[in-house]
Amino acid sequence: MPMLLRAPRELELLAATDRGAALWAAAQWKHLAMRATSATGDFTRIDPCVLALVHAPEGVALLHRHGAAGDRWGAVAGYVEPGESAEQAVAREVAEETGFTVVSTVYAGSESWPPSGSLMLGFSVTVAEPFGAALVLDAAEHDRGAWFPRHQVAAARRTGTATVGGRPLALPDTPGLAQILVDRYIADAGTPGPPAYGAGHSLRG
Repeated sequence: MPMLLRAPRELELLAATDRGAALWAAAQWKHLAMRATSATGDFTRIDPCVLALVHAPEGVALLHRHGAAGDRWGAVAGYVEPGESAEQAVAREVAEETGFTVVSTVYAGSESWPPSGSLMLGFSVTVAEPFGAALVLDAAEHDRGAWFPRHQVAAARRTGTATVGGRPLALPDTPGLAQILVDRYIADAGTPGPPAYGAGHSLRG
């Protein structure tokens, strides 16, 4: 059930029991307040961004961001720049963050991210480089990057964590687009069907 808008005092009470829900509701309240104080009453801007799971039949390429919690790894992500299509943004972000050349992109679904005013578009991606090819990282964003075998990724999803080649691997632990991409890859080696949550998915939709 979608989280209803709450007044600031209600947010304080909610934060005492469910911080995640409070953050979600606070983002909605901020959006409403910005509309109310806008000279034109227009909706606030929504920024599109992309989430791309780079995969091969043998496994997936994942990244570890600076400051990420523990051993949590994730997919390529970034904002769509002016003049780009979503697919062009995927190709650019994959090249910038891994050094790989995108061969194909398959749209998988969308996810609303109100705290930053973003709409995330998810893609399953294949690249020209083979499984195990060295990643060329953007050192400003990531401190680690590696390929993980498919069966080990599946083990990490089942148990919450796994060790792959001596590297601890933890995957996204909240329902959302990242989990959809990983679960579809595990199920069918990265050929998405219809989005698992209908036309799209929101963090608390």
